Amino acid sequence: TFSVYYNSQPPAPSPSVIVDANFGNQVTLMGYDLDEADPSDNLPVTLYWRVDNPPEGNQMPFLHLEDEWGYRWSQKELSTYPAEQWMAGDVFIQRAEVPIPLGTPPGVYRLRVGLYDADDGHQLAHLDSARRYAGNSYAIDDISLT
Repeated sequence: TFSVYYNSQPPAPSPSVIVDANFGNQVTLMGYDLDEADPSDNLPVTLYWRVDNPPEGNQMPFLHLEDEWGYRWSQKELSTYPAEQWMAGDVFIQRAEVPIPLGTPPGVYRLRVGLYDADDGHQLAHLDSARRYAGNSYAIDDISLT
């Protein structure tokens, strides 16, 4: 048994860190919440997305945990409802646990956030405020693992 509630005006998402990371003029990362983690645990992160234009392809968000030299220690692909069902104006919130492998040394890390086509591996371009190419991911810097 369950209850269903309908709210004609759902509350606006309120991430603790607000960003405006445009991916291919299709999807925007609006912000994120990042919780504490240590090398024997997972790194909890919540992402807030907005669909600006229905995306092309089978887009799927990803997270890469990298050290200061760019070595990827961990990654997580985030399944979501199928991208072909996304509509302009949709907002979705994803909670993820990025695994921290045993033996990961303490230090400062970066979490790369982006979207890729699960069918062909192509990544959506991250665009800066002038809509110029700014890489294939948005970086959340200064993640300290103790």
